[in-house]
Amino acid sequence: MLFCCISGTDEKMEASLITRLSTVLRDLLRMSKLLTPDDLELDWKKLYDQHERLVYGNDANIGLLCVPIHIDKSLDSLTILCRPYFSKDATEEMLRQIFRCL
Repeated sequence: MLFCCISGTDEKMEASLITRLSTVLRDLLRMSKLLTPDDLELDWKKLYDQHERLVYGNDANIGLLCVPIHIDKSLDSLTILCRPYFSKDATEEMLRQIFRCL
């Protein structure tokens, strides 16, 4: 549920709320004994899109979006903790996405 809130496509959600929710989700995912990759599968694309919008988006770059200072580090650490919960095909999909941008 937290992941859905963070990675949702709702662009009206404040970046500070996303930062707080990602902190809570990071704390939960650190308890790896509670959730195994067999129990949960997360969509990497939604998290990637949210990261792109908040860190590299035009609104954030020109100051139209009020973004917390360390949101990039917060989302990066969340991505690292979410990595085991991505699907088996996620690496191939990520590479296709990256090569499209080159």
